[in-house]
Amino acid sequence: AGSWARIIDLYGTQGIDNVYFACEDTSSSLRFSVRRGGVAKYVTAVDVIRNGQWQHVAATLDVAGNARILVGGVPVASAALHVPENVVRSSSFVGRSGWSTDAYFVGQICEVRLWNVERSPAELTRTMHTRLTGDEKGLTRYLRLDEGGGSTAKDWSGTRDATIVGTPFYGLTGPSLRGPNEAVPSLTLD
Repeated sequence: AGSWARIIDLYGTQGIDNVYFACEDTSSSLRFSVRRGGVAKYVTAVDVIRNGQWQHVAATLDVAGNARILVGGVPVASAALHVPENVVRSSSFVGRSGWSTDAYFVGQICEVRLWNVERSPAELTRTMHTRLTGDEKGLTRYLRLDEGGGSTAKDWSGTRDATIVGTPFYGLTGPSLRGPNEAVPSLTLD
């Protein structure tokens, strides 16, 4: 694998207003970074990537710039970042970077959910194993990435479908997600 493999990379002007979530360099660490005016601030969760295992990873940012990286709904790193500029980030990538020298993401991505509100650990935990309906408050992009073929990834939030470039691997076994109205399994102990 190469370096700086992105999970997501969003920007309007490369190097100026990027927001990205990526593998840090060639390590097993995750980095969430916000550039504002070309100045980057980031938070790194050290050695949290477990190759060969499905993991729910998330990055959150509140209106004051407080960022967290969560793995399995549990906060594993936090830092103060920039609040992103309110600009159109017309260059948006999943599984790759806008920089041609960065590596492609090598692995499987089950879903991509982008929100314009901060999600709490409890909210992330409650929905991490559940398909969403697409009309949840604050959900701005929702790519299920379960098309099975073709060159379009449907955006279930209704914002804008994504174009699939290259040859994705369809039919790989991923995590099993409940439907949005299915009950959460529970166990009662006496």
